[in-house]
Amino acid sequence: MRKLCRIASLTEHQANLIPLSNKEDIIVIKIKDDIIAFENCCPHAKAPLNLGHEKIDSFDGSYLMCTVHGALFDKKSGRCVRGPCKGMHLNKINVEVNCGNLILAEDIDSAT
Repeated sequence: MRKLCRIASLTEHQANLIPLSNKEDIIVIKIKDDIIAFENCCPHAKAPLNLGHEKIDSFDGSYLMCTVHGALFDKKSGRCVRGPCKGMHLNKINVEVNCGNLILAEDIDSAT
């Protein structure tokens, strides 16, 4: 298990990009008491959702948005609701909260 960040550092209802390695970030969203994490990889483009950009929240903040082709993803389920990958899902990542820290609960296989 690996510490990712302090829970207090997460912005509520916003996509927080947390560095996993020099090349990878994960997307972490805090919605009330829920913490949801996804791989930062569009199931259609196989590229980071924020390719060339810092933010991946949609303009109104309701969805995650792939900056490559504008696909929109539900923040709780990771399901694509609009775009070329409609119906597909972002890969969820298991995280845990321990003593105010967000912990990676399993290793991520970057090949998936």
